[in-house]
Formats: sequence, C-alpha cells, structure tokens
Amino acid sequence: MKFVKKHFSTIILLFAILAYRFYVLIEFGFKYTDSDQTIIWLGTTEYAKGIFHEPFFYGQDYNLMIEALLALPLYWIGLPLKMALPIITTFLSFLPFLLLGILTIKNNKNVNAILILSTPCLLPIEYDLLTTIPRGFITGIALVSLIFPLTKFKPIDKFSGRDFMLLSLLSCIGYVATPNSILISLPLLSYALILNYNSKKFYLYSIIGIIIGGLFFFLLKSFYLYNPNYKLHTYFINLTIDNLTKGLKNLDDYFRMITPLFWKQGYLTLVFPILFSIYFAAKKNLWLAILSAIYPFALLLTMLISKVHDGNDSVFFHVSRMYLAVPLFLSWLFSNISFNRVKIIRWFVILPLSVLLYKSINLNKSIQSNLNKDHTVLVEKNSLLEKKCKNIVAFADEKDISLIIFLDHDMSQLLNTACPACEKGFPNTVYPKYERRTWRLIEDDLKIYKNILIFEKNRKLNQEFQFIKKSTRIENAYLIQNNIITTSKLYELLGIKVRYF
Repeated sequence: MKFVKKHFSTIILLFAILAYRFYVLIEFGFKYTDSDQTIIWLGTTEYAKGIFHEPFFYGQDYNLMIEALLALPLYWIGLPLKMALPIITTFLSFLPFLLLGILTIKNNKNVNAILILSTPCLLPIEYDLLTTIPRGFITGIALVSLIFPLTKFKPIDKFSGRDFMLLSLLSCIGYVATPNSILISLPLLSYALILNYNSKKFYLYSIIGIIIGGLFFFLLKSFYLYNPNYKLHTYFINLTIDNLTKGLKNLDDYFRMITPLFWKQGYLTLVFPILFSIYFAAKKNLWLAILSAIYPFALLLTMLISKVHDGNDSVFFHVSRMYLAVPLFLSWLFSNISFNRVKIIRWFVILPLSVLLYKSINLNKSIQSNLNKDHTVLVEKNSLLEKKCKNIVAFADEKDISLIIFLDHDMSQLLNTACPACEKGFPNTVYPKYERRTWRLIEDDLKIYKNILIFEKNRKLNQEFQFIKKSTRIENAYLIQNNIITTSKLYELLGIKVRYF
C-alpha cells in the first residue's frame, strides 16, 4: 500500500499508456498488414516447426526476425498471427522506457520515472502506429535496453567489468538486429568510456563483449557469403554530401515522428539535447553536457548515409524509422536530472495523460490519413486478406492444386506469404519475379507439379495456351491440370520472368 501511494502518479500513467496502446492495437495493429509483415507471419510458422531457412529477414542479409521468435508462445496458444506479432512489437517498443523508468525508481528518482514514461506519450500518433508494425524497426533498441535489468538497474558509473562486457555485447547484437539502435548504444558506450577512460577493466571487458558480438555478426553474415543467391536485398553505407544536403532541407520530415509535443517541428529534436547540455553544464556535469551537445551533430552526420533516406511519408515505410532510438536517448538524459521541487513536478503527469486522451480521440483520423498515402510496400485489411486466402484454399482443395504461382496480380506479394501462414494445408506458393524465399525457387526448379493455379491479371493465358483454362470462380486465376514438365521448363514455356537464384 505504501508503494502504491508513493508511486500513484507513475502507476496511473502506466495504466493509461497500456490502455492507449491496446486501443492502437485494436484499431490499427490487428486490422492492417503489409507485404513485409506477412513474411514475418510466415517466418513465425516456420520457426514454430523448428525450421530456420536463413538468419535474417527472408531475402536479405540484415534485420533479424526477432519478433517472429518472440511471438511463438502467443502463436502456440492459438493467438492469430495478425494479433500475436503486433502485440510483441508494441511490447518491445515500450520495454526500453519501462526498464529505464524502473532504473530511476531503484535509484530513488521517482519523478524522473514519470518524465521517462511521459516521453512516448508526448510523441505523435504516427510514432505509435510505426511502433505497432512488426517489421524489425525497434528490436535492436529493445535489445540494447536489456542492459538495465542485466546490470541489476545500476547506473553506468557503478558498472562492473561484467556490466561493461554486457553493454558492448548488447550494443553489437542490437546493431545486428536493427542498425538504428546505434543511436542509443553509442551514447551509452561513450558515457561509459568517459567515466572509465583510465580503467583497464573497462577496455578489457568491453573488447571481450565486442569480440563475442563480432563473432555473432560474422556467423550470421557468413551464411550469405556461402549462399549469395539468398541475398535478394542488401544495403550499402554510401556517404555523400548530397545525402546530407537532402536531409538538412527536410529536417521536419525526418524527425517529426520522434519529436515530443511539437509534432510538426521535427527540427526541435536537434534542440532538445542542447537544452539538456545547458542544464548539465549549469550543474557542473561537464561530460554529460558535452555528450548532449554532440548528439545533435551526430544525428546530422547520419544523414550522409544513403540508407537513412530510404523511405517516404507513410508510417509503413517512414524515414523516421531510422531514428526511433532518439526518444530513448532523451529519456536517458531525463534519468540523469535531479529535481528539487518534487511535489510540484509530480503534477506534470497531467500533460501526458491529456495528450494520450487527445491521441485516442484522433487515432482513427490519423490511421485513415496514413492509409491514403503511398506506402512502397503493399498494405491491406487483414479481414479481406483472410477472406481471399480462404476462397483460394477451398478452390485449391477442390481441384487438388499443389502449386500456386503468383504473377502480375494486385495482391501477389501479400497472398504469396500470408496464405500459407494463415491457412493450414495451403499449397506451395511462389512469386517468381520477386520471391524472397530463395529455397522455394530451388525446391521447385526440377519438380513436377500435377495441378497448378496461376494468378495473372494482364495476360489472357487461356488464349495464349490451349492447355491452360481460365477459372470462372476466382478472378484472374488460371488452371493447369495434368502437368508433366518441371517448374523451370514451365516458366520458360509461359515466358515467366524468374529472379536469379
């Protein structure tokens, strides 16, 4: 009872956050998906069977599918993939703030905990949508935040050698999972270095952690060295002044989704650390003042990197996803502040509660606004996607279909991975020109499928080939029965473009 009374404001805020994020799940996370999410759906079903085709996101040598692994318990107890995965992503997005809040409470900084938990509340609705989407945007950040419980919620200035090793190791693993995590791991490592620059123990244990993390990184990457055909996508760190110029001209676009309270003034994300720097300088905390002052310039330097500009204005592919660690850095700075008028500052909780109420009222408006944008990836309602998959599997069962080929079709990328993930006993699927599952192309190369269903909207295959029949029940669907040639020969015969594998 004493604990509840002491932390009443924090507890109220925590429950409000959980209620709001659950509302976001109901109205957005559970309702909509995209063509990249369905790959993680399929990855979850494969992991559940103990099948690991490749280390990273199917078809690329980066972005670990950690959400798929963590969603397994929910999937095993019967929760649909469309629910299990967004729940995990939502949890991972809030976990760093929760752990940092616990750190401050353990160090008798209760007001700091309110400010830390308030940070995600004060971010725009688009941030909440972005961090509900299971696409690996926040997994690395969550991994780095595990340093707090693993070091028993000790402040960095009290770290042991083992703690330094864990920090460097988690920083490496976090980078492997999601490179954007470097925007929180690097400041933490830098601060640890500042406090221990003359400690041999710090260098020894940090190097051990980096070596272990480096070996982990090399082990995963080596798969693609020996199997380059699995690498449909990769990314290169190209540094150019043109990239920086582009970023400087559009600061609000890059930072608006991670800017607390002032949602249309993204450039203020660069100002907030400077304000912290002034505070720390006034408190004679020189090193934190320097670290805070340097941070905005480090953010600007990241804009030299071409990958940072890979995105648009949709929450499904927004450029702000590269900077999702920045709010956590601001929260970490909050954890280092001391307050004199504690009772007055506790009333600050009214602001995040008010913003959460405002966001709840305007949530659906924001969702609809974002759905009307260009997403790069394909986006669809889960209910429609499930309906189409059920219709296809019913027809496939009737016709004894063993392979479904998706060609030019409005939902090819979605159906290709969503249907086998959602429907048990669904036939093998393949999207030849952009199939991320390289092993599927290899499996089918010399295989003969007797009955094949093809989805194509631009060609009239039944008029081009006498052995192909058009389905009268399913739109843009064609049927091949009693096929006697290999899949690769069939692709050649039909003039189907197949990606290199």
